[in-house]
Amino acid sequence: MVDTINSSLSAVKAYGTMLNNTANNVANVNTEGYKTFETTMQENTGGGVSASTTRDSNTDRVDLSKEAVDLITAENGMKANIAVVRTASETQKSVIDMLV
Repeated sequence: MVDTINSSLSAVKAYGTMLNNTANNVANVNTEGYKTFETTMQENTGGGVSASTTRDSNTDRVDLSKEAVDLITAENGMKANIAVVRTASETQKSVIDMLV
């Protein structure tokens, strides 16, 4: 149960990184020569997810349609993983209540 919660919390943190990068990109939509932040998610060997951030040196413009997709992805990923944490916590509480 704890592994499930920790995995989901790591995903929430990774999606938070994606959300921050997307916010920075959108805030700089009119900044000339701005290099966008890109977020890459990877599965950790021990479970969970991590995010890494790089600068996209190939573009000097913010693609708002891509940023909108990234925003929706981050929002849905956060919601799904928060729901997993909530459900795992409730299940854990129910099991403890049955044992007491």
